[in-house]
This record gives sequence, C-alpha cells and structure tokens, in this order.
Amino acid sequence: MNKEPFLKYELDISEDSIWLYPTFDNLIKHSMPFIQEVGDFLANQNYYTERQGLESFLIKYTIRGEGILKYNSDEYTVRPGQIFWIDNMNYQYYKTSENTGFWHVAWIHFYGISCKEMYNLFLEKNNNRNVISMNENNNIKDHIYKIINLYSNDNHSGLKMSKDIYVSNLLQSIMYEILMSTVESLDFQSIPSIIRSACDYITNNYEKNINLDSLAQRFNVDKFYFHKLFKQYTQTTPHQYLITTRLNAAKKLLKTTKATITEIALDVGFNNPSHFINFFRKSENVTPGAYRKLWIK
Repeated sequence: MNKEPFLKYELDISEDSIWLYPTFDNLIKHSMPFIQEVGDFLANQNYYTERQGLESFLIKYTIRGEGILKYNSDEYTVRPGQIFWIDNMNYQYYKTSENTGFWHVAWIHFYGISCKEMYNLFLEKNNNRNVISMNENNNIKDHIYKIINLYSNDNHSGLKMSKDIYVSNLLQSIMYEILMSTVESLDFQSIPSIIRSACDYITNNYEKNINLDSLAQRFNVDKFYFHKLFKQYTQTTPHQYLITTRLNAAKKLLKTTKATITEIALDVGFNNPSHFINFFRKSENVTPGAYRKLWIK
C-alpha cells in the first residue's frame, strides 16, 4: 500500500475537550519514548480522522460512548474500557459510532525508543488485533490524565527534564499495562492459596520488617520453593513485590502529605532513607523530592 502521508478529519468536539502538544527535551527524545500529543476529547457525531504516513503511534482509551476503528482491513467497535493501539504509518479511519452519537476518549500520540518493538509484541500477543479490553481497575485513563495535568500546568520550567522523564515513565507504564492485558489471565482461584495469602500479607504489612526468611517461616514452607512458586504466579519476586508496594504507598504520601522524605521512607518500611531514594529513582526515574514537586499546583 502507498504510504504517502495524508490527513482528513472533522474536529467535532466539545469546547471543554483538551488537546496538548508537549515539547520534549531533545536528549529525552533520543533516549526514551516521548509524547507528541495528548488529549481528552468529548467527540460528537461528526468527529472522524482518516490518515496515513505519520511517524507516530496512537493509543485511544474509550471512557464513554463508542468509536469505530477501520485499520488493516479490519473494523472494530471500541467500547468503554477498551483501547486501540495503532501505527499511524498505516492507513486508519476512526470516528464516533452512530449507535451512541458521542465518544469520550483519552488519547496519546507518541514515538521513540522501543515503541515499535512494544507495538509489535502487543500485536503478537493480541492475535494481531488492534483493540483490547482492559481490566476494570486499569490505570490507563489516570496515567493519561496525569500527563495532561502536568503539561496543562506548565509552571515547573526549572524541572523540565525531570518532568519529561517522569512522563516518559508514565507512557512506558501505559504500554506495559496494555501488554500485560494481552497475556492470558490466570484464574485468581487457581493461584495457590499460600501465594494469595503472602500477597495479602505484604500488602497489609509492607511497613514491617519482611524478608524471604520471615515469609517462609510465616507460611511454613521451604524458602527456595516459596521464592520459585511466588515468581511463577506473580511474575516477580517476593522482595520486588514488597518494594513496589512500599513505593506505591510512598507516592501517595508524597502527593497528599507534607511529611519529609525521611519520615515517608520510615513510614513505608525503609530503614535507610538513602536506600528509599535509590529504589524510588530506579522505579520512577526521578527522586522523591522531584516527584513531589511535579504534583505541586
């Protein structure tokens, strides 16, 4: 098919729709995925886009209403809780469904390092389909709204690189979450009760001194067998599950309290604040202090 670029569209959207064009640092653009455009559209009946030949990827998440996507000779109805992910080099046509007459979507155009590989993996794992239903507790919409919020309130010019890195991390989280949804889901009840109980225990007691030995002793099992079983059913180790749980709790405290970094580190179970900062930076690509500043209005 001829990939000569062209674009036709009817921007039939409400006045309170959002459309942003973030400008990323050139160093970020050459080293990690980056946002080209981001938006939250309340699209009306006549909204459509027909395009090809754009060096970009597009993810649209349906919040309310329905959309129609025509892509690679397939036609999809995109309903609430579903996303489509496409390569904009290929011919595409999407519009508001006539069945609903409106289509509320949060969306991102993006490009950069590893995006093509992750997109191809998405297609491979999703039976070459461009639409997938997300778990009802997914974070796609929240991540896109965080990106919109950060670039709508552009009052942190001195922290531009930190913000761009953080947004790139959110973009990667969106792609990872979609990829995880393509993996055949395990029936929760098929997970051994010892693993379910261990996850619950860590989630409810993350601030305590927990390690592999104490978990094995608590659940009366050989620690090496427990470690292998835990990773088999959760795709992570007990230690990493604990660290991730602590970091998620820390992020909430950073956004909602004025506690110091040291106080937060101790509150979530890190005895050494330096270790907390190192783990946080590795996970979020910014320090706890920089993360907090990104959320200051």
